[in-house]
Amino acid sequence: MADEEKNVSGLELDPKSRQMFLQGAVDTDMLAKVWSGLASLKGSQPITIFLNSDGGDLGIAWSIYDLITAQDNVVEIVVLGYACSAATVILQAADRRYITSNSYVMIHKGGFDMAPDISEDGYKVWMENALFYQNKMYDLYFERMNIPMGKLKKMLLKDCIYVGEQAVTVGLVDQIWPQR
Repeated sequence: MADEEKNVSGLELDPKSRQMFLQGAVDTDMLAKVWSGLASLKGSQPITIFLNSDGGDLGIAWSIYDLITAQDNVVEIVVLGYACSAATVILQAADRRYITSNSYVMIHKGGFDMAPDISEDGYKVWMENALFYQNKMYDLYFERMNIPMGKLKKMLLKDCIYVGEQAVTVGLVDQIWPQR
């Protein structure tokens, strides 16, 4: 097998059907997989990403969002299993957003990890960064869900889970997949 084919198959990517399976934590490994996968699928035909993730780094999620929205071709994302927390930001990057009837999305305020030995000034800088990404997330949910910002922020203080058709109703996805 050629090295290129090994790399493509290692991405959980099917170039013929133009489908990619994206699973696991939203982290630098996922970012690299998305970048490599999208680069492998250049062309004018739609790309379908099957997403199954319990979330992770919100800053990385926004980087993946940028990669997906920069594509010239249509990108579809199908939630297959679940898309939680930061993974829901990735989901919103798609031109067409789908969910299977028994899959779910979970949104919430999220949390932030910081080193325990960080200085007070360092803490302030990292908190500003975290709040920047969190506010972008609020704006994105507000745009999709059309809920007043105050109500949305209060709602996101706890985990909000939407299964299948519920995710369509609140605006986090466009429709149930497969289309019938």
